[in-house]
Amino acid sequence: RAREAALRALELDESLAEAHTSLAAVLTDYDWEWAGADREYCRALELNPNYVTAHSWYAEHLSRMGRHDEAVDEARQALELDPVSVFSNMLIAWILYFARRYDEAIDQARVTLELDPDYATALRILGWAFEETGRYDEAIVVHRRACELTHRPPNFVAQLGRAHAVAGQIAEANAVLSELTDPTADSYVSALDLAIIHTALGDRERAFECLEQAYEEHSDHLPYLAVNPRLDPLRDDTRLIDLLQRMGLPTRV
Repeated sequence: RAREAALRALELDESLAEAHTSLAAVLTDYDWEWAGADREYCRALELNPNYVTAHSWYAEHLSRMGRHDEAVDEARQALELDPVSVFSNMLIAWILYFARRYDEAIDQARVTLELDPDYATALRILGWAFEETGRYDEAIVVHRRACELTHRPPNFVAQLGRAHAVAGQIAEANAVLSELTDPTADSYVSALDLAIIHTALGDRERAFECLEQAYEEHSDHLPYLAVNPRLDPLRDDTRLIDLLQRMGLPTRV
């Protein structure tokens, strides 16, 4: 329906940057058609260089492709256009994390939290970066805070589970897995989140089972597969390379 609406808008007026941006998002998130998405984002920005959303979403697209310097530049352009935006500040931290610039990601996440101390997504990024820099206790504290603020939805609980796993707190990580896979629960749990926890626990077979399920589900963060640091322990496995090729993502970034 989003595609139909964007295409109809472009039939009425091809010069609508918003419609090109919406179409690009469909191509990225639903079709995994990266080249077409790139063209649509570039066209949107050609039509309206001051369109913040186009800069933000294009930054995410570039990050997924491993084009990290360009992604940071796009995210910074969005922030320059809307300097008090909590989202634009958070997005820079997000991009820096996937670029593996963890100290900068920490600093930027903290800047975002100065604007909104209860912004759970910024807390999540801060926790991720703490994990990658070995600051496990701080990561766990941050993820617990994010869970409290959001009333423990599965996607935030999963981040806490991964933090416990990389910290060597296996019992706690398995307790989170049990919570997420409880058959009596009625909340959607991303297979990608489960794969990330299994990866941290060293269970490759279960991790790949979950990654295949995430592929079938078109999991929303799976397009970051080529650049996600939390899946680095799987990089030498041909099954991951095969999955990247099926998605049309770069196998090396």
